[in-house]
Formats: sequence, structure tokens, C-alpha cells
Amino acid sequence: MNIAKETLLNADHCTLVVDDTTLPLGSALYTWLLMHHKKVSLVATKKPSRKYGALPWIDKVRYEVKKSSDLVYELRCNVQELHQFFIQNNAKINAKIATALCYGYIIEYNFFTSNKTDGIIFASIAQLIDQGADFHLCKRDLVMSRSLASVRLQGYLFQTMMQKNNGTQICLYVTDELLELSGATLDDCDAIMEECLKIVHVQEVVLYKNDTIITILKD
Repeated sequence: MNIAKETLLNADHCTLVVDDTTLPLGSALYTWLLMHHKKVSLVATKKPSRKYGALPWIDKVRYEVKKSSDLVYELRCNVQELHQFFIQNNAKINAKIATALCYGYIIEYNFFTSNKTDGIIFASIAQLIDQGADFHLCKRDLVMSRSLASVRLQGYLFQTMMQKNNGTQICLYVTDELLELSGATLDDCDAIMEECLKIVHVQEVVLYKNDTIITILKD
């Protein structure tokens, strides 16, 4: 994706629209725009996951675009594209930007277990740490952010899950009653699906809610 630098800088009030995946990138770009003395807002399409507890500017996230905003910019880039955007534009990557990008790398490359992870990714993380990224804080938030409700839900789902296609696919079945019983939400299913992908031979996890496919996660 080509990030529209001039469009962003020419706006009087820029609103960055993010989802749960691009929120760290929005945080980094939010910092960069503030460094250029721009008025900027960060709007999420839904309430951020609890895993972002220490993400810079998490307290600035809003859910509606203000009428004063003359540019609504939806982030669709990946973390490497945004990182390169900063490097190519000689941006000063401070601790906030570095930490936000670090969150982005960990999430996008699934704690560096993704097959797309290579030496360039590790070199990028090392560079960000040198620039002030709090890697241990990111890791703590992303790895140790599960609620008791999520753990309860995992127990229920593991009891009823089915393994199909010669063991390469796992199907999880969640209902409104199960969510209410555990106190968890659909968002809590993400971590549970990730755990299922760690099972030997599993390549795909399918989440059903009331017999309808909600999410498919592949290795």
C-alpha cells in the first residue's frame, strides 16, 4: 500500500480508522502526525482487545468520527509497509512509534511463528528495541492478557471440539449460552483458535456459532 504522506499532512484534522489488527499501526501513525503538529483522531471500528493495555495512545481511541475531521483515513497497510514509510521519510522513530510497531510485528507474525518470519523481521525488531521499543511490555501484554473467562471458555470448547480431514482441521462450536456461562466474548475465541493451531498436524481451525462459520484460521 502506498501511504499518502501529503494527503495526511495537508489535512486540518485527520481521523485514522483502524480495526483490532491495525490498531498498533494507527498508534504509530498517530504519533508521527502529532510530531508534525497535526490534529489527529484515532477511531476504532470496535472496542480494542484487552491485549492492547499498554499500547501508546490506547486511551485516545474513539468510536465515532468527529464532524470537524476533513480526512478519514482507513489504515490498510501492513507493519513492514508502515515501518518502511517512516524510514524512507527520515522520520524520527521515538519510543512510542517503536513500541507500537513492535506490537504490530508480534501480532502480524504470530509471535514470530509464522512461516513468513525471516531475518529481516528479527532485524527490524532489534532496530526498534534500539530506538526505545519496550519489547518486554509488548510481549507481556500480548502473551499474558487472557482473562479467566477466556480460560473457562477454552475448557468448554476443548471438550466439544472435533478434529476432521485426517486431523488437519479442528472445528470449535460456541453458542450464546456458552458465552454467557463462561463470561467470555467472541473476541476471546481468537486466542483459543491460536492454541488449536499448535496441535500436531492441525493446519486450520474453524469457529462455528449456532451452526454458522464465524472465523477460519489457517496455519
